Amino acid sequence: MPVVVFSAISILLPFLIYIIAMKQFIFPFIALLIMSGAMVYFHRWAMRNFNGITGDLAGAFIEGMEVFLWLVVLVLL
Repeated sequence: MPVVVFSAISILLPFLIYIIAMKQFIFPFIALLIMSGAMVYFHRWAMRNFNGITGDLAGAFIEGMEVFLWLVVLVLL
């Protein structure tokens, strides 16, 4: 349970800082929705095709999400 709480704080804190500093709500909200949807989709795909998530899959997911979120930033700007 402490890991879940720490993870939630470490995900939400940068978004809250961005909202306070830039006084902009829509971009963090869209980015959070996209990341949440991608995580759910990836988890389902990994469970269906690999019966679990390995370190290699987690690393590939991180790199893929980085590229995907940069594309989202470019589209939203």
